Amino acid sequence: MPASAHSDDNWMPQSITAVEPVAINRLAGFLDATEWQVIYGLNLGTGTPARDAEEASYVAKTLGSRLLFFQIGNEPEFYRDPNNRLRGPDWDFDKYFAEWIALAQAVIERVPDARLGGPDVGSNADWVVRFAEEAPKHFPGRIVACTGHYYAEGPPDSPQTTVARLLGPDPKLDENLARSTQAAAHANLQYRMTEGNSCYRGGMPGMSNAFCAALWAAEFMLKLASYGAAGVNLHGGGTKQIRLSLGGHLPGEGLTPEGKAAAAQGSFYTPIAGSRESGFIARPVFYGMKVAGLLAGGRMRSISFDPPLMQSTAWAAEMTDGSTRVIVLNKDPQQRMNLEIRSTRAARLWRLQAPDLTATSGVSLAGATIEVGHEWKPKEEEHLPSRVGKVQAILPHASAAVLFFDHGLDEVG
Repeated sequence: MPASAHSDDNWMPQSITAVEPVAINRLAGFLDATEWQVIYGLNLGTGTPARDAEEASYVAKTLGSRLLFFQIGNEPEFYRDPNNRLRGPDWDFDKYFAEWIALAQAVIERVPDARLGGPDVGSNADWVVRFAEEAPKHFPGRIVACTGHYYAEGPPDSPQTTVARLLGPDPKLDENLARSTQAAAHANLQYRMTEGNSCYRGGMPGMSNAFCAALWAAEFMLKLASYGAAGVNLHGGGTKQIRLSLGGHLPGEGLTPEGKAAAAQGSFYTPIAGSRESGFIARPVFYGMKVAGLLAGGRMRSISFDPPLMQSTAWAAEMTDGSTRVIVLNKDPQQRMNLEIRSTRAARLWRLQAPDLTATSGVSLAGATIEVGHEWKPKEEEHLPSRVGKVQAILPHASAAVLFFDHGLDEVG
C-alpha cells in the first residue's frame, strides 16, 4: 500500500486488491464472447518482479491469442507527483527504466514469447521518445508498441473545463503525436493511444456524457489515424470502479443534480453505460467512435477547407475498393455550414446529429439509434447529385456528416 494511502489529496487507490485467477478466467470468457483483444497492464507502482512474472504467466496461458502485449506501469511519470507519491521527488525516466527492465526481464523469463509495449505515459512525449530509442536495445524483438494517454480536459470541477475548450484546438496534442509516432516508426514499432477521454478523473457531467463528446471522440480518433496511430482505447467503466481507482474520489458526481443521475449509470465518460439489472445504453461518445470507425481500413488522405474554418474539421480516407469516404464535423454551436465538394459523381450522406451540443439523449446516426440487442442499420441516407462538378450539402450547427463517394475526389470547400 502506498505510504500516502487514506490521504484526501491522494488520487491513487486507497487499498490494493489482488488479481485472482478467477478474474483472468472471466476476462478470457469476455474476450471470447466479444472477439476482442487485450493489452494487459502489470503493476510497476507497487509490484515486484516475482509477482508480475507470476501474473503474466497465468495471463499469457489463459488469454492466448487474445493477448496483444503486456504493459508494465501506468502513467509512470506521475509517480513523483504530490497527489500520487508512489516514488520520491527525484523520480525520472532513468530510474523508471531501470525498474522497468528488471520487471520486463522477469516476465520474459516466465513467458518466453512475451511481447511488450510502453511506457504508457500520462502525457510526457519525452518518455515515449526515449522508450522507443532504448527499450528495443535491451529486448530485441520483444517490444511491439509505444503507448501513451491523452485527456482533453480536466479536472471536471475546474471552471476552465468547458465544452468550448473541449472542441477547440490543442496544439500540444499535435506536437506530442508527431514526436511520438515518428519515434515509434523510426524504431519499427506501432504507436497506440492506450487510454484517454474527454475529461480526466471520471469525466464531467453535461460534457463527457453529452453530444459534444461524440464530436470530440470522432475528431480525436481520426486525428490519431491521420498520424498513423495503430489504435486508441477510450476510458470507460462503472462509477464504483472508477471511484475506487481514483482513491475514492469522483469529482464530477456532485456538480449537478443531473450528474448524480448519470453517475448511477456509469462514469461520465464511459461509451457504454448501465448494468445487467438496468440494461445498457450507448452514450453519445459511442456514436463518435462509430463514425470514426467508418474510415477504418482506409488510407487516410489530407483534406482541408477553402477558406479555413475554425469550428469545423474534415477527414477523408481512400478505401480498399477504390471509393472515398469523407467525415465533416461542424462544431459551431450556432452556425450552419454550406458544404461543397468537387466531384463529378453523386454521393451518399449520413448525418450524426442531436438536439444540441450538451444533449445527453436524442443522438442518431443516419436516422438510427444504437440499441442493445439490435443490429445497427442506417435508416436515413441522403443522395446528393453532382452539379457542375460539385456535390453540395448543408450541415446544421453542432452536427456531423459522413459522405460516401464511389471514386476519388478533389477538395472540400
